[in-house]
Amino acid sequence: MARSLVFILLVVIVLLLSALFASQNPGLIELDLIFAKVEVLKSLAFTMTLAVGWLLGILSAGLYIVRSMRERRKLTKAIKLAEVELKNLRSLPMQDAG
Repeated sequence: MARSLVFILLVVIVLLLSALFASQNPGLIELDLIFAKVEVLKSLAFTMTLAVGWLLGILSAGLYIVRSMRERRKLTKAIKLAEVELKNLRSLPMQDAG
């Protein structure tokens, strides 16, 4: 319950700060996208840049997490095989060395 309230509060704060930023930066800027030139609001360009950066960060973190999960699964499987082998070796009767 408290976690969702904190999340809602953060969303409201971000929205208010975004509205304040947009009101303080009303001008247009021209973006040259090689194939076209587009005029957009400064606040929109800034917001889109932040969003793209955030998405790229999530993507790179997600790839790291997937790689770590795959390695963990592989190591868990190796541990289980080693435990089975150890159990089999312990169940064998001991032989005399001489």
